[in-house]
Order: sequence, then structure tokens, then C-alpha cells
Amino acid sequence: MKKQFQILLAIIFVLNSNVLADNHNDSQSDKDVREVEQLIYEIFANQKKNLSMDPETFSKKGALAFFSSGGLMQELSPEVKNRIFESFAVKPKHVHCISLVAGSAVAAMFYVEGSEQYKGQALVPNKLCRVTQVFVKEGGAWKIRVAHWSPIIGGQGTTSTSVND
Repeated sequence: MKKQFQILLAIIFVLNSNVLADNHNDSQSDKDVREVEQLIYEIFANQKKNLSMDPETFSKKGALAFFSSGGLMQELSPEVKNRIFESFAVKPKHVHCISLVAGSAVAAMFYVEGSEQYKGQALVPNKLCRVTQVFVKEGGAWKIRVAHWSPIIGGQGTTSTSVND
């Protein structure tokens, strides 16, 4: 009987250990999702405030992107140039994130709506796109590693096919 009780306690301990580990991963995943959702809003607010795209939002390893202009896949080098806007009034909407690997990778899907004009390019008065981005954690900060922008019917994408100059 004592042996059976010890086995039962060992099973309970193992099961509780697994539950605690799962709960830790779930809480880390929830934290990751909240951080990336907040970051997305901050990225757009900073672009509006500074009229520029901050290259620090991208991974130091670079990033791959499909842009809403319909061009070919672009490889964004880690030294991607700071893009300047004449005007920027684009907002993210309906941001939804899922943790892919707790503490390491988050996928984000959302819509953007508004108007923008890169310096020296035509105004995009009705930007309306679906966006998918994958963020990775580098040096304690979330960075964009992959992006895909596609225009929604009735809206426009960007007028440029590449961010590399």
C-alpha cells in the first residue's frame, strides 16, 4: 500500500509539473501577444509623429516582405534606409496576435487604413490593406522579420514596389 501511495504521489507530482510548465508558457505567450499588439500601435503612432519609418523596427538579420504594390518579394537588409513621408495618417485596426514560440516569435494579423505619401511619390489617399507580420525577440525587443501587405478590394496599396533605394 505504501508503494502504491508513493507511485500515486509521483504521478501527481509529474502531472502538476507539466501543468505548471504549460501555465508558465501560456502566461509568457499572453505577455508576448500583449507586447507585440502594443508595439504595432506604437510603430504607426511614431511614423505619424516623426513622418518616417524607423529601421530599428526590423530584425538585425534583415526581413523578407511582400508589399501591397504587388511587386516581388523584397529582402530588407539590416541597414534598411529610413523612409521619409510627406504625410502619414495610416492606422492599424483589428490587431490580432498569436504566440508561435513563447518568448521568441509572434505572428500578427491586422488591417491598415488611411492615407500616406512617401517623399517624392504620389499620395495614396485610400490605403486599405491586410497585413501579416512575424516578430522575433532580439536583445529583449520585438523586431519585424517577415511582412506581407495586400490591398483590400476598394482600397489601395502603396505606390512603390521596393523600400530599398
